[in-house]
Amino acid sequence: MTDKPEISLQEIFDRVADHLNKQGKASAIFKSNTEYEGDPQSYCQYRHPDPDQPGVILMCAAGCLMDPAKYTPDMEDCGSNNPLIEDAFPFKVDLRRRELITELQCAHDEGLADAPDLADLNLWRLRMGTVADNFHLNPTRIHP
Repeated sequence: MTDKPEISLQEIFDRVADHLNKQGKASAIFKSNTEYEGDPQSYCQYRHPDPDQPGVILMCAAGCLMDPAKYTPDMEDCGSNNPLIEDAFPFKVDLRRRELITELQCAHDEGLADAPDLADLNLWRLRMGTVADNFHLNPTRIHP
């Protein structure tokens, strides 16, 4: 097994911010939720075909960090702290990096997946700003 390189928390944050700014929408599927009177419920996906652009694959905050060669659809049922998921990251994942990736996932899920029609991404950027503050990161990449 080869050693994975270390990357900074800032580099992880910047990669996710750049990716989600460019993508502009969530990597999620929406299903009717019978527990909530049939209201659509979003389910984040590490990787998911874009229904609006054939051939384009959407990626969530953790999905965009994964080595594409290590991704399998079986990962969709795993949390970002699952060893299968962590193995797909091409960098070392320690406790602090795991915490950051989890928070970036929450920003994606709460800021994009729960508000899929929010074209200007304001809610997601607000959540990313909170993540930057909590981890003492430079937030400038949130606003391209």
